[in-house]
Parts: sequence; C-alpha cells; structure tokens
Amino acid sequence: MSSYNLLNGIHTSEHKELLTGILRDEWGFDGLVTTDWWTFGEHYRETKAGNDIKMAAGYPERVKEAYEKGFISEEEIRLSARRILSVILRID
Repeated sequence: MSSYNLLNGIHTSEHKELLTGILRDEWGFDGLVTTDWWTFGEHYRETKAGNDIKMAAGYPERVKEAYEKGFISEEEIRLSARRILSVILRID
C-alpha cells in the first residue's frame, strides 16, 4: 500500500521510482499495490507509477480521458490489470 506522504515532493502513490524502481525492480515484488484510502493522487499517474488499485474508489472516467489524451498507454493499463488478475488467480 502506498501512503499519503510526499517523497521528494511527489505523492508516494504517484512515485514511479519508489513503486516500480525500488519495490518491483530492485526488491522483486510481484504482487499488486493499492493506494491508501482517499489519496489525493491523480488516478492515471498512480497507475503509471505502479499502483494497481485506487482506494476507496477509483476514477475510471479520468483514466479513460487520460488514455484518450495520450497521458497513459493501453500497455500501462493492461499491466496493472494483469497484476490484479495474477493475485486473484493465486487465491485457492
């Protein structure tokens, strides 16, 4: 779970170096990451950074708008969905 904090002026929920660079690449974490509840981060930026679920509610319409404007790619959205489904499929 990412937090509400700022790290070097960036919300941790939007911090790609932290969530993808350190957590996933350096430490090898292969699960999903969720935001803390009611974060102030922008949903598409959180997804790009490596957050997979926005709590307590996401903003799919804003992610769709960001996609249509080219701010987030289909590949980035699919990667997030893949991580969510991967965790669901691990559950017996």
